[in-house]
Amino acid sequence: SFRFDLGHVAGDSAFAGPSRNAQNDYGAFSLQASKSVQVNATFSRSRFAAAFDSALSHQQFASAIVGVTYAERLTLEYAGIGRSLGSARWRLDETQRYAKARVDQPLAFGSLWMALEIGGRGDSASVGGTYHQLQLGTSARNRFGALSMFTELYDGGSLTRGLAGMSTVGGSASLRMTESTTLNVFGYGTRNHTAGARAYSQIDARLTQTLPNSSTLTLRIRSATTLVTATPERLVYLEYSLPIGVPTGRIRRPGRATGTVIDGESGHPLSGVLVRLGPQGGVTDRDGRVSFAGLPPGEYRASLASEASIANAAFEGNPVVRIDSTRHEAAIFQLAVSRAARIRGVVRRFSDARTALGSDADSLEYSGPADGITVALYAGADTLYRTTDSEGKFVFNEIPAGQWTVVVENPLASSLLVEHPRVVLTTRPGEEAVVEYRIVPKKKKVKFIIGEKPV
Repeated sequence: SFRFDLGHVAGDSAFAGPSRNAQNDYGAFSLQASKSVQVNATFSRSRFAAAFDSALSHQQFASAIVGVTYAERLTLEYAGIGRSLGSARWRLDETQRYAKARVDQPLAFGSLWMALEIGGRGDSASVGGTYHQLQLGTSARNRFGALSMFTELYDGGSLTRGLAGMSTVGGSASLRMTESTTLNVFGYGTRNHTAGARAYSQIDARLTQTLPNSSTLTLRIRSATTLVTATPERLVYLEYSLPIGVPTGRIRRPGRATGTVIDGESGHPLSGVLVRLGPQGGVTDRDGRVSFAGLPPGEYRASLASEASIANAAFEGNPVVRIDSTRHEAAIFQLAVSRAARIRGVVRRFSDARTALGSDADSLEYSGPADGITVALYAGADTLYRTTDSEGKFVFNEIPAGQWTVVVENPLASSLLVEHPRVVLTTRPGEEAVVEYRIVPKKKKVKFIIGEKPV
C-alpha cells in the first residue's frame, strides 16, 4: 500500500498567527513494499521574512528524510538539513547530513532498543565537523503500570541539537496503585561536555486520586538543578481539578493548543514529527513539543502525518483536543506513539457427527467457515467492529498495544451457540495476537425414566 500527505501553509503580513510572513511546505510518503519492508520519506521547507529591516530579517529551514524499516525491528534513515539566516547586511548558510540506524528487540518483559546517528555539519563560514549520537533504552509494561529507562551520548556539533556535547540518563515509571489512584515519576540527568559547565537534572513525581464526582486531587513534587544554580530547586504543590460548566459571554478569542509527542515504549520525546490538528500542521521540537494558534472553537483530532522511526505507528491516549475560545489558557494534549499491534481470528462452524454405526451424534465435525459474523473489539470507551469474510476470518489492524476484549456478537439460531464468545487478551507493540471461535450445536438435555421416577 502507498500513502502520502502533501500540504502548503502561507500567511501574509496581515495574518496575526504564527505563520505571519511565512510559507511552509511539507510532504510525507509511506510505501509498504512487502510484508516485512516499509519505506518512508518526508520533506519540509519553511521560509520567513520580516516586514521590516532587523538583525534577522529572513530565515529558511529545509529537511528531507528517507527511512527503511525491516520486520519492524531494524530502521535505517538518511537525512539532509539546510538552514539559511541573514539580513540585508549578512547571510549564513548551514547544511547537515546524517545517517541513523535503530534496532528494536522485543523481550519477554517488554522491549530493548538502540539507535546510532552519525552526521556532518558545515556552513558558508567554513565552520563544520562531524558528530555522533548513541541512544539506548528499554521498557517493560504490565497491567499494574510501566517502566522505561534511556541513556544518550552526544559529542556535539549537530545543527539541530547544538554545538555542545552532552550525556543524559533518564527514565519514567507509572504505577496503578488502585482503580482510582495512579503514581507517575519521570526524571533525567544531563552533563554538558563544555569545560566548566554544570550538570543539571530534574525529577517530577505526581500522585493522582480520582474522586467519585470525576474531579481529581493531585500531589506534585519537583526537584531540579539548572545550568545556573547548583542548589536543587524543590517545588511541592497540591492541585484540585473539578470539571464544571460556567456560563460565559459572547467574547471569542482564537484558540491555542500545545502538545507533546513521545515514544510510547521508551518515554523519550520525538522530535521532527509532523502533527496535524484541524486545518493546521506543526513539527515537534527537540523536546517533542508542538504548538498551534488561531484555532476556531470546537473539537479536533490530532493526527500523525509521518514518523520514519516507527513503522505502523499507533496512538496511545485520547487524540481529541477541545478548543474553547473563551479560555485564556492553551489546550494541552499528549500523544504516545508506539508500534501498532494486530489481532486476527477466524470463526468456524461445526455440526454433530456419529462415530459408530446406528448411534446418535456423539462428536463434532468441521462444516465450514462462518461468514457474515459480527466481531467486536472493546478497550475502555473504544469499540471496533469487523465482519467475517467468506473464509470466516477477521482482522483488527493498527491498534494500540494493551488489553482488549474480543466478542462474537451475532445472534445465532436457538439450536447453536459460540464456545467461549468473549476472549480477553493483551497485545504488545508490533506483535500479533490470534483468536479462534467455534459455533457448535447446543447440547440437548436427556431425561431417563426408570419405572415411574425420572433419573
